[in-house]
Amino acid sequence: MQSNKTNSLYDELLSLIESKGQIEIEELIKWAKEKGASNLVLSALLSELEEKKVVKLIGKWSKSEPLFPLPEKVEIAVSKTKEEKPKIEEKKEIIEGEEKLREYIAKYYSIGELRIRIDFDKKVKNIDYVLRKMEEEGLIIWDREIGVITATQKLLEQYKKVKSFTEVFS
Repeated sequence: MQSNKTNSLYDELLSLIESKGQIEIEELIKWAKEKGASNLVLSALLSELEEKKVVKLIGKWSKSEPLFPLPEKVEIAVSKTKEEKPKIEEKKEIIEGEEKLREYIAKYYSIGELRIRIDFDKKVKNIDYVLRKMEEEGLIIWDREIGVITATQKLLEQYKKVKSFTEVFS
């Protein structure tokens, strides 16, 4: 049974790998150290992701310990890169979530991907789908390399309306 901290690390690791597509082990080790996790924890998390066929582990890192091996590289499994269409019952939630996300990005116009994921964790079920859709519509620029989402002029023009004093504070 995973603890909340392990679940959080698992989700953050998956998000990091998804944002990059492919990542070197040295960068993952650095990330784990920043999070206060050992190479053993990193190895366990990567193994779990591989078992679930979410990632593909490539090679064996030369400095790897025999008891908890680490790969040279990690990449997203091909089957996960294809976007899964949301179920019919999720479509209403996605539309509502997309509207909230549009307003949020228009308000802050350049924000870290991790910040968005934290703020909308419970509000938008399929956030990757919504972000990709917004990107395809030209509403945002999603720089996956540095993890920043920026509103385009097209999105900002949709939200130029001025809110009343009561709307701002409600």
